[in-house]
Amino acid sequence: MAEGCDRVDLPLVQGLLTRVDCSVGDIVQSGYAILSDPSGITSMALTGALTLFVALFGWRLMLGQSSLTVGDAAGAAIKIGVVLLLAGSWGTYQTVVYNSLYAGPTELAAALMRTAGDPFDGLQSAVDQMQTTADFYAARSGTASPLVGGIAYGAMLLNGSAMLLMLSTIGLLIASKIALALLLAIAPAIAALLLFDATRGMVEGWLRAMVALAVTPLSVILLLAMELALLQPVLATMAANRVASRFDVAPMTSIALTVAVFALVVLAAVISAAMIARGIRLPGGAKQTAALPAVGQTAGIGGGTALAALNRASRVAAAADAAARRDPRGGGAIAMRADRRTDPVTGPARTGPVTGAAAPLGQTYARAAAPRRSAARSRRDR
Repeated sequence: MAEGCDRVDLPLVQGLLTRVDCSVGDIVQSGYAILSDPSGITSMALTGALTLFVALFGWRLMLGQSSLTVGDAAGAAIKIGVVLLLAGSWGTYQTVVYNSLYAGPTELAAALMRTAGDPFDGLQSAVDQMQTTADFYAARSGTASPLVGGIAYGAMLLNGSAMLLMLSTIGLLIASKIALALLLAIAPAIAALLLFDATRGMVEGWLRAMVALAVTPLSVILLLAMELALLQPVLATMAANRVASRFDVAPMTSIALTVAVFALVVLAAVISAAMIARGIRLPGGAKQTAALPAVGQTAGIGGGTALAALNRASRVAAAADAAARRDPRGGGAIAMRADRRTDPVTGPARTGPVTGAAAPLGQTYARAAAPRRSAARSRRDR
């Protein structure tokens, strides 16, 4: 839990982060305590799910549908242990899951930027400078419309840039922390879904969402440091112009463009984190599908499996059906027969085995058509 939760004199950015961290810690701990209460409905449902899982595992062993191997027994024990860890021990859950996903990314970002200073202090300073300069420009412009350009337009750009900068950094950071807190708090209700294959996908989705929300603060903090490094020279120029009473709109345009571009970059980083989290797969979640044996190959290990036997039975039935439809006088795939065709040039037909596909039904002994000869032609050729 964050320090100084009861302080009210903190600046805007630090005050928001401190209050959110304090509220998130309370939400997660109280929600977890309610769902893991032994007398609650969630604990009763978890007990029933564990009993059903053990009963189904023993029933498959009795029916011979599952072999008791070391891997199966270890996998079942690991499932039960993970479920009890997620649903029954707040101390272990806080150390392993809560601190890793909620506080871990922020601490990692702070370690990476140890020499760059606190980015939230820089964010507060940048927003204060923008608002101060915007008020200074607005007081000079009077009632002029910002749509016609000039000083009023510069004040509008600064106000809009300050708001967009806050929303794309501290706003997104707070939103991701609150959503992550809700997902962390419902761990006891999600834990039982890990036991069965039909509901394991819901646990994977829950884990992917938490990982994506945990990576989002890390991306936001690192990008905020880069954005402040680019804005710092422009902010310094803008402050110098304010001291010298020079009303130059060019720094405002540069600030607005930089803030808008980094808002898109932050959005792309969030989408990238979600795509990376989609690759999470729990062990044993993918079903192993046995490859179908090819025709003419021997399938199965140690006498063949049920799938191989079914495939062989299908091939035998298909062959029997083909044999029933075939001409009884047919010779099969390789027909050993004499070709009775007569060539009009070379004379009698050649005899011998003909290799090829079986003849169509009714044409196995079909007589080849011979050229017609008239009687006059026969007397002439004698």
